This record gives sequence, C-alpha cells and structure tokens, in this order.
Amino acid sequence: MGLRGTGLRLLVAGGVGASILLASALPTSADEISDAKARLQIIGKLKGTLKDNLQKAQAQEIALQQQLQETRDTINQTIDKIAAAERRIAELEGQIAALDAKIAEEQMELRTTKAEYATFVRSTYKSNADPLAQLLAAPDFQGFLNRAVAIEHLTYLANKLIDHIRKVDLKLHEQQDLVIAKKNEADKQRADLVDQKAALVQQQAHQQDLENRLRQSIVQVKWELTAIDAADR
Repeated sequence: MGLRGTGLRLLVAGGVGASILLASALPTSADEISDAKARLQIIGKLKGTLKDNLQKAQAQEIALQQQLQETRDTINQTIDKIAAAERRIAELEGQIAALDAKIAEEQMELRTTKAEYATFVRSTYKSNADPLAQLLAAPDFQGFLNRAVAIEHLTYLANKLIDHIRKVDLKLHEQQDLVIAKKNEADKQRADLVDQKAALVQQQAHQQDLENRLRQSIVQVKWELTAIDAADR
C-alpha cells in the first residue's frame, strides 16, 4: 500500500511538473511577472515534494532489498533442511530394509528350529514324535523314567530356544515400528518444508515485483526533477 501510494504520488507530481513547464513562458507585464513568481513558488514546492517522495521511495527500496535478501536466505535454509530431511529418510529406509531382512532371517530360523526339533524326536524314538506313545513303549519302569526325563529335557531346551527366537523376533518388530514412525515423521517434515519453500518463492516473486515498480517510480521522479532543474536555468 505504501509503495503503491508513493508511486502514485510520484506520477501525479510528475504530471503537475510537466504541466507547469509547458505553461512557462517569458513574462512581458506586471501581471505576467506576478504569475511567473507564483509558478516558481509552485515549482519550488513541487521540487520539495518530489525530493521528499524520492527519499522515501529510496528508503523503501533499501528496506525491500533487505526483505528480499532475508527471503532468499530463508529459501536457501529451507532447501538445506529439505536435503537433510531427504538424507534422513533415505537412512531410515535403509534401516527398515535391514530390519525386514533380519526379521525374515529370524522367522526362517524359528521355522527351521521347529522342523529340526520334530525331526530329532522322530529319528530318536522312531515314532510320530508323540511323547505319550514314547513313554508307553518303554520296556520297564526305569526305561519309562529315562524316557520321560529325556523328553522333558529335550522339550525344555527346544521350547527355550523357540521362546528366545520369538523374543528376538518381537524385539525386531518393535524396532521396525519405531523406525517406521520416525520415517513417517520425517516424510511429514519434508512435506511441510516443501510447502514452506513454495510459499517463500511466491513471496519472493511478489517482493521482486514491488521492487521493480518502485525502481520505475524512482527513475520517473528523477527525470521530473532533472526536467524542472533544466527549466529553472
């Protein structure tokens, strides 16, 4: 609003100055001399107004240039933040891929351990791995006890191993969920930064347009002042 008003005042003042210059002529009578003095007073006031407006416009130009530089700096900082966010996203994606591979490896180990346990039981007791059937097939009570202890010990070890694998698998899934949450947050931050950059670029274009129009007004008023000074000589 202030810049636009300054430009308008400069153009109006310039138009008045041009009109006065066109109306100027050598005085030939007392009335004409009086009119000439009045015109000179008007020209003097006009020059003062033009110079005042010129100073204000030049000050506004300096302030606007500072704003433009600040906007450029902010845009560059935002671009750096976007690049950092993209690097972070790539790092998190790598972590997610590594965890996916580790989880798949643990799940495969779990399935393999279960299969090996079942195979070991079958190969040891030559049956369908039914513990009750193994116990009932014992030749005597001592054999029954030995088989019971062996089956219990084997089952305990197998279950302990399986439980450990499951805990590792659960921990890996928890880590994966945490990394995915971090990646989602990084994606959101990057999207916000991209929006901020777009808004800043638009703001920069608007400021640049204001600066261009202000410079045109400054050039115009300088021309008017030069024309008035030339007419005075």
